[in-house]
Amino acid sequence: MLYTDINFKDKSIYSTYKRIQYEAIITKPALGTRVYNKTRDTVSIVTEEKPYLITGPANERYVVDSDFIRDHYIIPPEYDTNPKFKKKYDKKLNSSKGVTLKSVENDTPFYAVKIPEDQIFFIYDEYGEKQQGNFLNPSVNHDGGDYAVCHRAKTGGPDFDRMFVVNGELFSKTYKKFGV
Repeated sequence: MLYTDINFKDKSIYSTYKRIQYEAIITKPALGTRVYNKTRDTVSIVTEEKPYLITGPANERYVVDSDFIRDHYIIPPEYDTNPKFKKKYDKKLNSSKGVTLKSVENDTPFYAVKIPEDQIFFIYDEYGEKQQGNFLNPSVNHDGGDYAVCHRAKTGGPDFDRMFVVNGELFSKTYKKFGV
């Protein structure tokens, strides 16, 4: 295992991808629940600020707030207009089965580069949090390597201030080459 010496600010190494639609299960576990995310080898805790748990297509698990869900998933329109529907929906959300939602498909390009799984890498995301790719946990499938992904800059091209890591197994289920 070695640490990569890739220059992540070299625009020529990136390919263009788009986020595709996928299904995720949303639940609202008890406050204080510890959640293991196998694709990042991290543990998060359900809090009042982040009371929802998303389980995605690679069985990855994230603790998030309601704004994240509204920004990334398609909420049935009846949720905001029909009190009976909202009550039934919230009951299902609070159950262990949860609610299955489709993600918002995004035609905005993302820029990504796959780093071979024998190379560990670190980037800082837009919130200043350090993210590691290709970490040393043999039970985690990286599907050949994790991806360093950038949002699109307002001027076009990768926005290096808005980067994040996507596990290789998850990337193949949630992104595809742009224009394909």
